[in-house]
Amino acid sequence: MTALVIAGGWGYENLGDEAILAGYLEFLYGRTDLRVASSNPNKTLRAQRGFGAVIAEGRKARAEILLIGGGGYLNGGGGWKPEIVRKLWDLHTMARGKVVGHALEVRCIHGAIEERLFRSIFDGPELSVRDLDSKHEVRRLVGSEPDPPVVPDAIALLAPHLDRYGGIIRELQGKIVLNFLDFPRRPDSHEAEVNGGHWAAYVRELSRALGDNAVGLIMGAGDRRFLQWAAPTLPLLEPASVADLVSALRSARGVVSARMHPALLASALGTPAVSIPYCGKVTPTLRRIGVDDQILRALDVEMTLDLLSAQQPRHADAWLKAHDESGAWLERSLGLS
Repeated sequence: MTALVIAGGWGYENLGDEAILAGYLEFLYGRTDLRVASSNPNKTLRAQRGFGAVIAEGRKARAEILLIGGGGYLNGGGGWKPEIVRKLWDLHTMARGKVVGHALEVRCIHGAIEERLFRSIFDGPELSVRDLDSKHEVRRLVGSEPDPPVVPDAIALLAPHLDRYGGIIRELQGKIVLNFLDFPRRPDSHEAEVNGGHWAAYVRELSRALGDNAVGLIMGAGDRRFLQWAAPTLPLLEPASVADLVSALRSARGVVSARMHPALLASALGTPAVSIPYCGKVTPTLRRIGVDDQILRALDVEMTLDLLSAQQPRHADAWLKAHDESGAWLERSLGLS
C-alpha cells in the first residue's frame, strides 16, 4: 500500500478540525499505509479515540505522498500570521514526495517568506480548494494552470460513517446546543454577514429565551471564556472526542453554531441546525455542499427559533453528493481510483 502522511489542523484548539480528520481516516483506512502529522499527537489520539498512527507535525517522514487536508489550517490573516510561517515550514519539511492538497482554505498568505514557502510546497502538486476566495489566493501565489477545482468541504467524507460515532445522550434530548465564539475580535470579522456589534446582546437574548433548554458547546480556544462572560448561567458541555461531539449533536433537538462544523455535522445527522455566517467562508462552504438554507441572515432571536422549529428540508441527498464529489477528486489525486 502507498505510504501516506496526512497533515492539516490536527492537534490545535478546534474539535471541528478533528472531525474533518476522522473523515479522512474513514476514507483512507485500509487503502493506504497512513500516518497522521499533528501539532499535538496526544490531543489528536484522544479526539480519535486512539484510531490512527500519529507523529509530530514537522517531523521528516518517509512517505510517498504528503496529503494536506482541508479546514482553516492555511489562514495567515491578522493574529494568525506568526503561526502560518511555522505551519508552512513544517509542511515544507515533510514534503519529500508527491504532495496533494485537498479542499483547502487558503487565506492571506502575504510576505516574502510565506509566499516562497507556499510556492515550494504547492507549485505543481495536485490541489483543490473549498471556496472561490481560496482559488483566487492560490492563483495569485502559484498561477495554477488549470485552476484548482472547488470541491465540497472535507467534512463530507465523514457523513456516511456518522452512525458508527457515539450514541444518544439522554440529558441532551430536547435541548438546543449553542456554540458561540467571540467572532468580533477575530481578524476576519470584517467578512461577517451579520452585525458583530449586536453579537453579545443576541447571545444573551437567545440564551434567556431558551432558558433551561439551552446547553453551551465548547469546541475550541476562547469558547468557554466568551460563553461564561456572555451567558454566565448557561451549562457548558466540552466533548473530548469526535464521537462525543457527534453524540451531543445527534441527541439535541437543535443546534445553533457560529463555528461552521458543529452545524454541518448536525445537518448531516438530520438535526435542525442554524449557522451563523461569522466570516466569509461560511456561506460559500455551505452553498457548495447544498445546505445554505440553514444560514441565519440576521442576528434575530425570533428568526433563529423559527429556523429551528421549521420543517427543514432533508439534506441526505446533498451530503451523499458532496461526499462522492470530494471523495472522487481525492481518489484520483492519490491514485486510488
